[in-house]
Amino acid sequence: SADVLAVALMRILVTDFNFQGVILDMPVFFRRLRDSYGNSETKGSGFQQLEHAQALILDDIGAENGKLDWLRDTYFDILDGASRSGIKVMIATSNLSLESLSQHLGGRNFSRLVGFTGHIVELDGEDYRIAQATQRIARNKGGTQ
Repeated sequence: SADVLAVALMRILVTDFNFQGVILDMPVFFRRLRDSYGNSETKGSGFQQLEHAQALILDDIGAENGKLDWLRDTYFDILDGASRSGIKVMIATSNLSLESLSQHLGGRNFSRLVGFTGHIVELDGEDYRIAQATQRIARNKGGTQ
């Protein structure tokens, strides 16, 4: 799946090229950011981890919850901050189609994301987790007879 491939690429960047890498699980990132509002000690800490990163993975874009305007504003902050902090490599994963991803992020953010990543690779195929579960179920049924 795309997230496994992204992590493998990050591992190469970190081990072979000595990059500082950050992986943001976007649903978790947004939940923690939302939970930090009102707490002056943690507010903004989600963005601090990007300051020294050279490689960034935005994993599972589109699976986060929140008001669309707030999500788009925050994605702009992430992409703009990544641009200003010198991120050299950005990898993004999503289960959304390109059209849905563009609608979710908004045209301006989608353009920045595509400009940052440089390449779009669409992976099409069976969901790995579902395939594994189906195989386990089939094996278990075969073992009980």
